Amino acid sequence: MKDIIKYSRIPLAIAFFIALLDLPYGYYELLRTVGMVLFIAYGIHNYKNEEEAWSYFWFGSAILINPIFKIALGAVLWKVIDVIWGVILLYKYNEE
Repeated sequence: MKDIIKYSRIPLAIAFFIALLDLPYGYYELLRTVGMVLFIAYGIHNYKNEEEAWSYFWFGSAILINPIFKIALGAVLWKVIDVIWGVILLYKYNEE
């Protein structure tokens, strides 16, 4: 399971960086769904490893990106958040 968590971070980071482009809305919906599922998995993984701060970060990110109850932040702010998530995912990949 640890390998799946680790190696899923790179494609997700790339997906967030690709989201900076002007793409069809379906891409962002798919990214929200996949991102939410993976953020929940990362939160559970960090919680089991007693990394409480990181688990709160991932669970909070899952709430923010969830495709069901959408939070409207505007395109520019979402792009900033996408970059932050991409950088953090790359950092966590290198940390493990």
